[in-house]
Amino acid sequence: NMLRDEHGAIVGRASIGEDATDRHLAERQVQRLTGFLAALSRTQRAIIHRAERDHLLQEACSACVEAGQASIASAWLRVDGLLRMAAWAGPAERLFGALPAALDPGAGGFEQTLTGRALFDGLAGISNDLLRDPGALHWRDRVEVAGIRAQAVFPLRCAGEIVGVMLLHMDEPDWFD
Repeated sequence: NMLRDEHGAIVGRASIGEDATDRHLAERQVQRLTGFLAALSRTQRAIIHRAERDHLLQEACSACVEAGQASIASAWLRVDGLLRMAAWAGPAERLFGALPAALDPGAGGFEQTLTGRALFDGLAGISNDLLRDPGALHWRDRVEVAGIRAQAVFPLRCAGEIVGVMLLHMDEPDWFD
């Protein structure tokens, strides 16, 4: 509809719009949850079929990338005093370099990282903005080059003992709720 002044001249236009932001955010949330449920379902099938450990870890990583919308998923196990990448999916070499990679959990400050807290204390953790996270300072250049913006870290347990960690990397900040 055109807006006119007292002389009939057009001075503007009136329209009605709808703010779809909340609806769009809700739809994205449903997509995320649907993807992660599909990833969990694939992992559960691998467990039920009693897959060997390496196959199970690889299937979990692949499911997180293919169905769960992760950019990079990786599983790391304690081996000979190091944390060694046992399985991965997505372009992990962009973040970790030559694969399979290894991290030194004895390195200074490692215990204070999300990965260190998962490995030593059994605590899952999330960083929704790795470029601004002071705990990820050492990784900032690699994170930026890899296009990674958010991360979740989960301890991996076997018979109650923490044997490693699972890392999920997303290409959007604020991905995790």
